[in-house]
Amino acid sequence: MAYQLDADYEVVEAPREYDCGILESRSYEAGWQKWQALWDGWVKHKQWERRIEGGESFYDVRGRFVPFIDDLIRQYQDAEANLLCVGHGGLYWMMLPLVLRNVDHELISRQQGFDYQTIMVAEWRPEGLVCVEWNGVGRTQTTEAK
Repeated sequence: MAYQLDADYEVVEAPREYDCGILESRSYEAGWQKWQALWDGWVKHKQWERRIEGGESFYDVRGRFVPFIDDLIRQYQDAEANLLCVGHGGLYWMMLPLVLRNVDHELISRQQGFDYQTIMVAEWRPEGLVCVEWNGVGRTQTTEAK
């Protein structure tokens, strides 16, 4: 797609989906139960250190994602640039509340999470990075400042 649009692009490690260790590339019921337990641990119980053997913790994912976004902000906040970040829904579900001033996990849950076609538009403002549009709908409601 970037070629057809004559757009520059860069493939980077930071926004990849979180690593589920021994469950990667497997599809079986016990594996899905382990994944669900990890997800629930992070989302419902704030067990940020929890991980699947060989995989990443919430802290590991945060350690690569938040600096990536911070670097993009530093690099482009004063530029007339539009950036497109493509990644997996699980990553965005977990990490966007850390970088967007008006998005939290509860809001993402109410929006039904991220499917394969979710588009979120964010802008840099004096108060920080904010979501201004979610799947074509403007965002005016804000959550508590982070």
